[in-house]
Amino acid sequence: MKSKLNMLLLIAAVTLSAAAYGQTRVNANVPFAFTTSAGVQPAGEYVVRGNTMGDTVMVLENKATGHSWMLGIGRPESGKDKSAKLIFRCGIESGCALTAVWVGGGRGWAYKAPQLKLSETERIAVVYFESKQAE
Repeated sequence: MKSKLNMLLLIAAVTLSAAAYGQTRVNANVPFAFTTSAGVQPAGEYVVRGNTMGDTVMVLENKATGHSWMLGIGRPESGKDKSAKLIFRCGIESGCALTAVWVGGGRGWAYKAPQLKLSETERIAVVYFESKQAE
C-alpha cells in the first residue's frame, strides 16, 4: 500500500513539474532584423515558447504585432550552459539567421541557416532571454 502511494506521489510530481515547465515563456529583445524558416522578421521584442503539442516545435511571437510563427522542428541540442538565448549566424550581406533556441536548463534546438556568400565573414550574435512565467 505504501509503495503504491509513493508511486502515485512520484507520478503527480513529475506531471506537475512537466506542466509548469511547459508554461514557462522566455522573452528577448532582438535589436536587428533576422531570417527564420517563416521569412524575415523585424527587430523587436519576441516571446519563444513550445507549441500546444509540446516543445518539439518552438513558436516565435512578435510582442508588438502579435504575429507568431512556428520555427519548424529543430534538432535537439543539450549542453552545460543553462542560459536561455537565441543564437544567430550573421553575414554582412546576408544579414542574420536564427540558428538555435536555448530555453535554459541545457535544452535547445538547432535550425538550418542559409549559406553565407563566399565573400562574407561569419559572425555569431547571441541574444539572452529574460525568463517569465506564463500569464
